[in-house]
Amino acid sequence: MWNNKITILLIFLAIQGIFGEQCLNDQWPPKPERAVPTYVVNLDDPPMERWNQVATAFKSEIIDILAFFKAYIVEISPNLKFLLELIDDKLPALADTLPAPYGDEMKGISQATGLPLGIHIHMQISLPYWDMSNNTWILTEKLRTLITQINFTRNGEVLFKTTSVLTGLKPNAFSVSVNSRTSFQGGYEGLIEWIFNINRNQSFITFALRDMLTKAESFDVVVNYLAETELLAPCYYIVGGPKPEQGVVITRERTKAVNITRMELTMATYTTSVDTQDRLLESPMRETSINTVKSIPISTRYGYVLVTQQGASDRPVIVTYHDVGYNSATQFHHFFAFPEMIPITEHFTIYHINAPGQEDRANPLPSTSVYPTMEQLAETVNDVFNHLDIKTAVGFGVGVGANILTRFALKYSTKIYGLILVNCISRGIGWFEGFTLKWPTQDMPQQAWTDALLTYLIWYHLGYESQSAHPDLVQGLRRHLEENVNAKNVVKLLNSFLKRTPILMERPNELNKNANPPISLKCNIINMTGFSSPHKDDVIDTNDKCDPAKSSYVEFADCGGALLEEQPAKTAEAIRLFLQGLGYISHLSIPKFSIANRLTEQAAEYKRRNGPSSRAPRRSSAPFDSVDSGLYRSDSQGDDLDDDPNYYGHELQLRVDSFDDRNVKL
Repeated sequence: MWNNKITILLIFLAIQGIFGEQCLNDQWPPKPERAVPTYVVNLDDPPMERWNQVATAFKSEIIDILAFFKAYIVEISPNLKFLLELIDDKLPALADTLPAPYGDEMKGISQATGLPLGIHIHMQISLPYWDMSNNTWILTEKLRTLITQINFTRNGEVLFKTTSVLTGLKPNAFSVSVNSRTSFQGGYEGLIEWIFNINRNQSFITFALRDMLTKAESFDVVVNYLAETELLAPCYYIVGGPKPEQGVVITRERTKAVNITRMELTMATYTTSVDTQDRLLESPMRETSINTVKSIPISTRYGYVLVTQQGASDRPVIVTYHDVGYNSATQFHHFFAFPEMIPITEHFTIYHINAPGQEDRANPLPSTSVYPTMEQLAETVNDVFNHLDIKTAVGFGVGVGANILTRFALKYSTKIYGLILVNCISRGIGWFEGFTLKWPTQDMPQQAWTDALLTYLIWYHLGYESQSAHPDLVQGLRRHLEENVNAKNVVKLLNSFLKRTPILMERPNELNKNANPPISLKCNIINMTGFSSPHKDDVIDTNDKCDPAKSSYVEFADCGGALLEEQPAKTAEAIRLFLQGLGYISHLSIPKFSIANRLTEQAAEYKRRNGPSSRAPRRSSAPFDSVDSGLYRSDSQGDDLDDDPNYYGHELQLRVDSFDDRNVKL
């Protein structure tokens, strides 16, 4: 008997799954006959009365769909009439098993339309599981007549809006849509478990969607709710918020989320799914300390600088300094809101320093003003420290910003506890570099953008390989330079950088302990660059001038000069390890398999370079002193470590323990 019930149900569900036709094209803007009406469902009304207006308005369409549905089943086989009888006789009892208020709402719709409760319940609970092949059903044109926008109200105000049962919008907060890709073991199986009372501690995906729209107040709450709620069927949710960084795709299995993909922002991506679903968002959602950015104008001895604050005010301090052509907003704000950086942002106060005149849409600096030199810009950093009463901080600089913070750390060594340097150039301008820069910078006195100058800055930030691999970054950077920043001010900063003097520091002499102590950085340093960065040799040169006991060198494969845009997750991981080596955020766990995944990536790269039949040598877990030594060990040391998680865990622990005092090439 039990098997017969399941067989009958599966036959009926399979019939629904074969109804399909292709979607229509070129239907935007919608034709007048396809205009979507709007109705109000008042959540203050009793559940059995909420849908009376909608049910009455669409009574004829619902009857038409029901007649079509029954006729189609009988047309397939007259012997299937018993399925309709089963639905009419057995499914009404399910209304009392459904979570409130959905069972009572279905009863109310049944009474308002005069239609059998069983078929209505069936249509509601099985709708998310019908389509498995990315088509719509043969019922498309029938269902299209039922498409309507529902404004759910409470206390006279719109709480949220929906179009059909798979999309929703909470004004000023978030939008969400759900798509279902199911199979028996993850879709119909859950429905069977509910019908036969095997497991009812799960939610229908449409009920979960509406529960979330009713209760959730913010983007983050929505993401957590949809990722953790146990469902009857696998699906994926697309959630968007009113901010550029608020976009996420949640891939679900029945019990948990198997993947949460957040929007990876570059300057070229400033749209979210909420923009495409509703452009009527009138005010930003409730801010958090991570997303809230506070502006602090500070007067220094060399002019005003704008400092922005991210994170709470009572934490250890990180001070950042941007590269030429960027500013705090485009270089750091979104990076510190990146998922892998959030554990860091939550535990630090981050002050982002903008060089004079470099903030977005800054007013042009006076023509008569003399822009500060690199040494003078380092002094403005000290003025910022004094104004904000910063006793000590971790510095985080990129390019020009790394050069400035290094100068500051040399002069004010007690104020910098650690340095995170990306593409740091410590040498001065050589004759060859001066010669090669003569053509692209010949129009700099005009203090306006030229094609040659834009081309140079794009190469400076990305390098040739990244320009080819990431055209979106090229377009975004060009658009940012042309539209957001003041060309005259950027040229002034670039001119100061091209007139820089070398940073006078050198590695301590370990052989002659009696020699005069050299000028060197006293803090711990991590020097980072990309494999194809145009500044890779300069970063290696800078690292060679640092105390090897306090410096680390990190080079990212498949990456050019824009580490924060090309490899934000790996950059965040390196920063996190460095900060933990300094004694900060030591309670945070380290991604267990991050090194294992990195080894897999490197093995694939080795085979790409040496042929698919080549066998990648193993990587040694022992500390090593130079960039190129100790990276691999031969296969003769044993094959018993293949895919051994203990090996990877042991290697990871060694890497964490020795991160401060060795060079790492990732």
